[in-house]
Amino acid sequence: MNARSKALTVASGIVALIVLALIVTGHGDVVAGLAALAFGVWLMQAMEREKEKQRVSESTPNRTGKIQVMVRVYDTVSQYEADAQRLIPQGWRIEQQSQGGGHVNIGRTTTGAVLTGGLSLLFGGSRTKDKLTVTWRRDPE
Repeated sequence: MNARSKALTVASGIVALIVLALIVTGHGDVVAGLAALAFGVWLMQAMEREKEKQRVSESTPNRTGKIQVMVRVYDTVSQYEADAQRLIPQGWRIEQQSQGGGHVNIGRTTTGAVLTGGLSLLFGGSRTKDKLTVTWRRDPE
């Protein structure tokens, strides 16, 4: 979970807790509203701790008794090579890999052709960068 989605999850949880507290306090019981808010915060923290436990730790040995799998998307081959040099000694192996070809950006290609009188088409269309997707697998020890 990246930082942005984590922040959105926390923010939406806080909003839900505030609404819950307002509903409860709207009936005149402030203590119950604060208790509901505190319980909600505790519950969110407990759920986050549980997710953290389940997250694959790439550097600690796999003593879970289960196969661990993680998928990584690399922008460059050098990023992949750096990860491979670090992960392979830790027991990870490549399960699958694929390289998605970048797509041709029609808007950029057309604009370049119009501005250069078609000369840019001799050098090929405007493409997005290829990405390399690797599925890593680690068997239990």
